[in-house]
Amino acid sequence: MTSSVKIVRYGLTDSLDGRLQVFKKKGLPHVIYCRLWRWPDLQSHHELKAIESCEYAFNLKRDEVCVNPYHYRRVETPVLPPIYVPRNPGEVPTQLPH
Repeated sequence: MTSSVKIVRYGLTDSLDGRLQVFKKKGLPHVIYCRLWRWPDLQSHHELKAIESCEYAFNLKRDEVCVNPYHYRRVETPVLPPIYVPRNPGEVPTQLPH
């Protein structure tokens, strides 16, 4: 089991919203660390869920937040089927089938 790596949630930078700025891009600390060490294609904190044993997970809203990327797991978003839209208005049915 790995231990929590904690940083102060706010006051870390001059950012008013508590986000870190790396290469002119702002992001939440735990998301940046997870992107750096585990999932380079990670887009937002909505794609992460903390493991149950983490005492300082982001969602607990404590004064300190855990940035250990192994204390988070990736939430897979379901792949939605494609939606086909007719290009020709003549292809659109005027009545619904019964």
